[in-house]
Amino acid sequence: MSKEGTRRRGGWAKRDLFLTCLSYRHLIITYNTSIQVYSTEDSLLVRRITLPTTKTDDATDLVATHIVASVLSKSDTDYIWVVCSDGRIWHLNWTSGSGADTPFRVESKRVLDATVDAIEIGGKSEDVLLILKRLTKSSAQIVAYNTKALSTGDGKLLHTYDESPQLLRSVAGGRLIVAAAKEALHLGILKTKKLASLQDLTYRFHCLDAPDIVSCLDIRPTIRATKKGGLELQGVDLAVGCARGAIYVYHDLLSRLPGETSGSSKASTIQPKKYHWHRRAVHSVKWSEDGKRPVSIGFGIRRGILADR
Repeated sequence: MSKEGTRRRGGWAKRDLFLTCLSYRHLIITYNTSIQVYSTEDSLLVRRITLPTTKTDDATDLVATHIVASVLSKSDTDYIWVVCSDGRIWHLNWTSGSGADTPFRVESKRVLDATVDAIEIGGKSEDVLLILKRLTKSSAQIVAYNTKALSTGDGKLLHTYDESPQLLRSVAGGRLIVAAAKEALHLGILKTKKLASLQDLTYRFHCLDAPDIVSCLDIRPTIRATKKGGLELQGVDLAVGCARGAIYVYHDLLSRLPGETSGSSKASTIQPKKYHWHRRAVHSVKWSEDGKRPVSIGFGIRRGILADR
């Protein structure tokens, strides 16, 4: 389970995650310049991994380089992926501190967000990073990388969209991608069942208008086993937190999207259920552990990663 939010002052990174496991032995917190590992037993600092992020993206850009995403590896929980706005990507062993000196790098004007999922490629499950790259001030691309593609720089372009892109999430082994623009949601459904290589990764994207400026979101997938022993995405509930304090919930969203034979990627008007729990912007929203309700936090959220090692 992951929890996310926003705190823009005091040195915390733009986006950090709580990944909760069965036992909570360590809390991994992402700052703008370091990863810090704490013991949950006595709250003492166990390890500090310094990251060299204190520079600007380029000579003409006044925005300081910053960490845009930190995600626990889905294939080896001794590792954490840390993605920087200038395109550097660290694969850190948080149990030893190794990896800080050898980042990968992807070409991009600026990385806006990233997420990681374990996707089966060539019969083997491996981490695949989905990177949201800025093209212009109002457009971006979603590009997929596995470790091999990070080494060669040859990622797979999945989707290009505008409307001021800002957030990217995936669930269920990459079977669903949700990308948020300012007032729109782009949902990508995995088309290829078996992947021989990363280049076979293909999605069908649907676009629907959001009722307000999107500030955060969370996906609750329903997965079922197939007769052949595989897994199938059966349904999706989507919770969206917005800038004016409202939370909108889309129940059973997959069944409300147009089919492949419709020839249109634009979803018809889908009315979500509205909740109004905050006076100002929603900074974080997550489905409760039982999946029955969204839990949200406004101003002042602190974030990190919980690991069971």
